[in-house]
Amino acid sequence: MNKQPKYNVSDLANLMRKARENKKPFVFFTGAGCSVTAGIPLAKTLIAELQQSFSTELKLLNSAEREDYGKCMAQIGRDDRREFLKGYINKANINWAHIALACLLREEYISRILTFNFDNLLARSCGLLGLYPATYDFTAANLNLYHLIDKPAIIHLHGQSHGFAQLNTNDETASHAEQLSQFIQATLNESPALFIGYSGQADAFFPQIKDHYSGQHRLFWVDIAEHAPTHIEESILKINLAHYMPCTDGADVFLIELAQELGCFPPQIFTDPYAHLLEELKPVLPYPQTNNHKGNNTSSNTEQLGLTTTLDILQQLRQRLEAAQAQERTAQRSNYLELYMQGKNEEIIKSSQSHEPLDDAEQEWVARAYLNWALKQTDLEQEIAVYDQLIARFASSDVAGVQEQVAKALLNKGITLGQLARPEDEMSVYDQLIARFASSDVAGVLDAVASALLNKGITLGQLARPEDEISVYDQLIARFAHSDMAGVQETVAQALVNKGVTLGQLARPEDEISVYDQLIARFAHSDVAGVQERVASALLNKGITLGQLARQEDEISVYDQLIARFASSDVAGVQEQVAKALHYKQVELEHIEHSVSTCDEAQ
Repeated sequence: MNKQPKYNVSDLANLMRKARENKKPFVFFTGAGCSVTAGIPLAKTLIAELQQSFSTELKLLNSAEREDYGKCMAQIGRDDRREFLKGYINKANINWAHIALACLLREEYISRILTFNFDNLLARSCGLLGLYPATYDFTAANLNLYHLIDKPAIIHLHGQSHGFAQLNTNDETASHAEQLSQFIQATLNESPALFIGYSGQADAFFPQIKDHYSGQHRLFWVDIAEHAPTHIEESILKINLAHYMPCTDGADVFLIELAQELGCFPPQIFTDPYAHLLEELKPVLPYPQTNNHKGNNTSSNTEQLGLTTTLDILQQLRQRLEAAQAQERTAQRSNYLELYMQGKNEEIIKSSQSHEPLDDAEQEWVARAYLNWALKQTDLEQEIAVYDQLIARFASSDVAGVQEQVAKALLNKGITLGQLARPEDEMSVYDQLIARFASSDVAGVLDAVASALLNKGITLGQLARPEDEISVYDQLIARFAHSDMAGVQETVAQALVNKGVTLGQLARPEDEISVYDQLIARFAHSDVAGVQERVASALLNKGITLGQLARQEDEISVYDQLIARFASSDVAGVQEQVAKALHYKQVELEHIEHSVSTCDEAQ
């Protein structure tokens, strides 16, 4: 069966070009998913923080209500809410999702960005580029005058961190959504739209979208999940011109790739800061100064007031910037940074071949270009060929960043050989990687070595060699037992999970449980999302194994530990384990109840 064709980023870029040509540029709607990498948490994490900071205020809520962001906020004073959120917003850094959005806004591929977020990350990103769009706060606006909104524009639908109001509670957002009804209808019927970083779940605004999107223009819903969530699939996507696109690597990567496709990324400030500053200085008027000579005393004081002259005090600054720009251009053989940010990997490689020898920085740019170019290949054999070019060209490099790219190329080559069903060759490449970088202390290299050991163990398991598989996991666990690197810790945790599962398959349940306990104890206090997911998996697997040993009370106790420990987690994989624990616990409780009932009837 052929897969249903889907739109990709290149297709979206083509549609955005046509929309701009037709004077109907896209309107973007952004949610919390666009700000999470800037340091502003998602709702689950905020709820957990609220429960800690406002335990007395939330005392009257039941357990279910305490997991509802809107209901929690309704119990907290507006001033406290404002200060709580400002604590995150004031510390937030500008992330690449908003820089890419600013690029799209500047080049008029987007006319307006409507955001549910309180933060000012988009305004800060626009300012970084020298763009100052009109900004509107719809909690303090006359919504009957929406036709007067300028373009380009940033529209805060629920308020701003420094505004007069921020809408947080369910009642506040529901009431406001009704007031926005006419505006949303007009927006969706006037221009194509794209939603990104906004879930639409349990949200008073989402019904407005469902009710008012008629298919007059295209609508794209972009989310981190591989497939469209049910509430989107069963509503908006029923309309022919509505489409779902996954951004599995997050909003930053998706929006960067979109801006690259449209030729408006990276912004000039990163690739030619001198030109950017010179452009920003153009509108600055000459500096005013009073006359520096005395006239006669026949004029009154009033007549003297207008006697000023001006001086272009920025002339020398402009000359210095121009000189520095010229000097850098003369010394620079190729602007690898600009080419890299534009995604022009082949151009970097070709340019480098005529510029040997490369300095350390140039080597790293070129090595990164090879790796990215390999990942762009659609043919697996060709992908391996590019990895081999990278490995051969930089095999003897002692530059730490280059060694990291070589290690990643070997790791990826092994994975690709596995996809080609060549497991022996796959493991041979992993062995090369492990041996070549046995004594490395480069963080990225160590991460690749740990991953190679894990993958080798998994491949041995697929080849029905469980004892060898466990042996490799043990090598990995022993070698990186004391690592404080997040990526390596995640790999070690996965090795422990896999070892436990394999011991279970070998009918060694007590040893299996012992391994899960090692994992749980070792990473008890980890705040690394991937490690937390493995700890949750270990707890779930331990519970299942205890059930198989007919130790139902211990089984339920372990499920309770998992639920209590991770109930407020916003990590998708952890949420899945919690949901399974709740289900298995309910099944076991019903089984116990049924058994007791059967015994009572027998008596």
